[in-house]
Amino acid sequence: MHPYSLRQFPLRPYVIEEKREFVDLRIEGWLRTLPDPLSRELRREWSGLRELGEAELTLRTIEQMIMLEELRGRRGA
Repeated sequence: MHPYSLRQFPLRPYVIEEKREFVDLRIEGWLRTLPDPLSRELRREWSGLRELGEAELTLRTIEQMIMLEELRGRRGA
């Protein structure tokens, strides 16, 4: 059975702390699959991101999407 099976999820809406814990576990699992120097750098980035409020995170996400689209446009993708 998959480690994130539906059986483990409560039948009520999640509170924000539970959502963060779930995301943290998924991110940590993914980081463990990466080479050590990269995983250390990404852990530092993640700890800063998780402290942002919703508005700041939304703004940062939009900025990153714009930056990626600009890079993509320069490469003719």
